[in-house]
Amino acid sequence: MTYYRLHGSPRIYYSAYKPVTLDAIAVRLAVAKRDAMPTWCIFDNTADFAATGDALATVDRLRRHNGGHVTGPPAVGSNLTQPSPRTRRNSDV
Repeated sequence: MTYYRLHGSPRIYYSAYKPVTLDAIAVRLAVAKRDAMPTWCIFDNTADFAATGDALATVDRLRRHNGGHVTGPPAVGSNLTQPSPRTRRNSDV
């Protein structure tokens, strides 16, 4: 499973993400989909109501990524910190 919890940047819980960062997030989510990886992405930058806009913009980007399918690796060069995917097996529950 891949899990992203995004808190906003530069001001945690408040800031909306820049378009280039949302592009990178969308590519990472599309790669997870391509690889048939169960994926959660939660925008937690809710203090100034940025989460809904960021989530909707990311969904729009995913739709534009060839139906969520990509052929290359995730984009690099955004200000998104590299989240580490967490894997949980049934035996870990």
